[in-house]
Amino acid sequence: MAEMKRKHSCPRVHAEITRTDSVNRPARHLRKTLDAVAANNQSAAVDVMRAVEQLKDEVLRQRLLGVIHRLNQDAEELHQARDEVQGTLIKRIS
Repeated sequence: MAEMKRKHSCPRVHAEITRTDSVNRPARHLRKTLDAVAANNQSAAVDVMRAVEQLKDEVLRQRLLGVIHRLNQDAEELHQARDEVQGTLIKRIS
């Protein structure tokens, strides 16, 4: 198919940008959400850690330390999921 004559010699990118934008928007939103939830988990872990320092009840301290550990693990898994969404998006566009 013969290409239409254009005024400028710039490559056409508008259609590609529009297509990738429609793919990027949900992925960006998902990555942003994953980052926000991970940050909330990390913030909660710090707050609980501060509270644990003031506790005298050793059983409760140990239980809360377990909660802190799980919050941090979950935050790490959320960051990994975010990276996987980014990697999947790059593969899909390429």
